[in-house]
Formats: sequence, structure tokens, C-alpha cells
Amino acid sequence: MRTDDLQAIFSSCRNFRVWAGFSGGADSTAALLLAHDAAKRVGFDLTAVHFHHHLRGKAADDEAENAAKFARKLGVKFLRRDLRPAPGPGMEARARELRLAVWRELAGNRPDAAVVLGHHRDDRVENLFLRLARGSGSGGLTGLRPDTVVFGVRFLRPLYMMRREEVEAFLRSRGVTRWAEDASNRGTDTFRNRLRNRLLPEFYAAHPGCREAVAQALETLTLEAEFLDAEAAARLESSDPAAVDFWRQLPPALLGRALRKFLSDRGGTDLPVNRQGLRRFQAAVAAGGSRIVPLDGGRTVRLSGGRVLPDAPVPPDVRWHWRREAVLRWGNWRFTAELTAGSPEGTALDAACFDPESLPETLSVGAPRDGETMRIFGTGREVKIKTLRVDRNVPAFPAPPVLRDPSGRALWLPGIRHSALHPVRPGGGCLRIFGEKLE
Repeated sequence: MRTDDLQAIFSSCRNFRVWAGFSGGADSTAALLLAHDAAKRVGFDLTAVHFHHHLRGKAADDEAENAAKFARKLGVKFLRRDLRPAPGPGMEARARELRLAVWRELAGNRPDAAVVLGHHRDDRVENLFLRLARGSGSGGLTGLRPDTVVFGVRFLRPLYMMRREEVEAFLRSRGVTRWAEDASNRGTDTFRNRLRNRLLPEFYAAHPGCREAVAQALETLTLEAEFLDAEAAARLESSDPAAVDFWRQLPPALLGRALRKFLSDRGGTDLPVNRQGLRRFQAAVAAGGSRIVPLDGGRTVRLSGGRVLPDAPVPPDVRWHWRREAVLRWGNWRFTAELTAGSPEGTALDAACFDPESLPETLSVGAPRDGETMRIFGTGREVKIKTLRVDRNVPAFPAPPVLRDPSGRALWLPGIRHSALHPVRPGGGCLRIFGEKLE
């Protein structure tokens, strides 16, 4: 396989900041060499990043030092990050989470940044079997793709079509004959090590030729998974995914992908919804009505008024000293106080006017309370806030804000109704408060 073909993955990285995970092992060394070659040809800034997990004593110290020397010899900037995952069961997963946190810090949500990893074809096959054991669908089975975005980080895998022995042959062709070897990878203490060192070799030996067949099946699964991802994204883009009817009509094969992207696009975590959560969501959508649907990991959605709403935590009540602080934030709302000479004509629903002399200097903003009422402007009647909200066709979720005085009386519902309290006096000053919902 020509190195030009492997470097093609970097063609879109001109003027990027590129970070390469560099343990000093064969895989990451080969990936760093390919990235270094592409950096000179394409034109991007390259930094090798070494993670020291402090788990293997002097051996890990030596690997960190050797990695730094190799990067300096290559003329590549080097960054060492020290991580200390707690030992014990699940340590590998905790270490991955720590590394991902670093990648998100360095390259997250940046259109001009990418991270290079050294996963090759054998790693992808191992991942296929590991995910099969967990009951994953095609998206999880093919998670190690050549170019993917996870939690806002773009990951590139230039070795994705190379076998392990091809990676080592490539290194020798570049004059690299020594690389770091983690002795713990040769054991059978973890499922991944048992799979790599015992189960897969036995499987390949029992079925001659199947190693290549499995790799071909993986490529086919990847193409199918990419098509389903694109189809789910297209349907979200061309329809109204907040409508319950959208989810009722969506093919089951697209449900998990669409729901994951729907939640992520609205500020949620970029993680797949597990099988139990999908089943609960499907049942709730089919049944209709208003309800809270638990998904997984603390994630929930609300069904209300034929709409599907990611259930963000309701912000706590906040105090507002409007004379000292002209601007207040509550959730995704911004309130601004402005003193004027008199009451403006035609005040819209996104603003409220009060007498600054009688209005207490300390107000509060919070979510509506059960059974809360407001003495409405124009009639002086006490009306339930829920009734006022429903009359304006304002959904209950996400919760709309309520401006209150220190005694807890509702003064204003932005976009809904103004109270009769603290009216502006003829010839007097006016405190005008604006309420703006931020995207």
C-alpha cells in the first residue's frame, strides 16, 4: 500500500492544528510519521502528544523520555500530559475518558483541528468482536472509522487499512527498528488481550482465509453504517424532529442514530441511547400524551403538546439587584434593566415597565411554581400562570421564567403577561425590563 494513499486522509487539513497521539509504540509511531510527511506536503501544524498514565513505573518513564527524543529528532513539537486513572476494574475505560478529556480541551469544537490516532485494521476487527459481545449495532461495530467526530473532536486514523505486520514493515522501511512494547498487552488478563492473543488467533487458525473475509465484512458494515448515519442526519435536517409525529414515522433502523444526534445538537451528551432507553422512548411516542421519558445515564426527554423536548435541568431561582446589576442571566434567558423618563408607547410582550420608586430593588427570577398565580394587568384578577401560559400557546418545557418581588408575587411572564403590580405613575420615571431568550 502506497504511503500517498494513507496520507490522503490529511488532504482537508491545510492550516490546521493537528495533534497526534504518540505512545512510542509501533502503531502511533507509524501514524506520527505519516502525519509528519503530510504536514510538509499539505501544510499544517503538528504536535505529538504523549500520555503518561503512571501505571508501570520506570518502564513508562523511559517510554515518555524516548517518545520525546523521537519527536525532537523528527522535528515535531512534543507535549506530555500526565494522567492518573484509578487502578482496578474498569481502569482502561477511565483512562480513555481522561484521554478524551484532553483531546476535547485541545481540539474540541474547532473546525481547524484534528487528532491522529494509530488504530489499524486489526484494531478495528478487535473492536468489532468486542462490540458484538456487548450487543452493539452497526454504528458501534464500526466505531473506529478513518475520519469521525466524537464529542466535537475530529479523529483521523491513517492506518485504518493496514494490518499489524504491515505497520511494522512500514516502520522498518523508514529505518525504525525499535519501538515501545507494553508488556501488559501480551497477557490475557483483560478481555481485549484474551481476544487479541488467544481467541482471534485460534479462530483464524480454525478457519483459513477468514481473517481477510472478516476484514471485508467490516468494510461492508462500515459503508452501511455511514449510509444510515447520513440518512438519519438528512431526515433530522429536512423535518421537524421536535414533533412527536416525526418519531412515529421514523424507520426503527434510524431511531438510535437520529435520537443521539437530536440530543447532541441540543446540548446533550454525544452518546448512543441504550436499548432499554430506545424502547421506552418508542413506547412513549406511540402512546402520546404528556410524560417524562427516562433514557439512560440520567438523560430524559419530555413529551408535551405533541412535542419532544430534551429535559434540561431547571435553573435555580436567582436574585437580581437591578440597580447594581443591569443584566441578569437565568438559564438561556437574559434580562436587562433600563431606567427611562417615562413609559414608552406600545410596550411589547418581551418588555415590562414598572415604577422604579415603588419596585423593590431586589427581585428574583425562577421557574413557575405549582398553582402559582398572577394579578394580571388591566383587570387586577388573580389568574393561574399555567392558564396564562396555555392561552399564549407557550409549552411547559423548557420552563419559562417568572420575575417576582421579594414576597414571591409574580410580576411578569416574558412573552406571556404583565402583572398589575407597581404600575408606572403618570409623569413618573419608568424601569423597563427586557427579556430575551438566547439560542
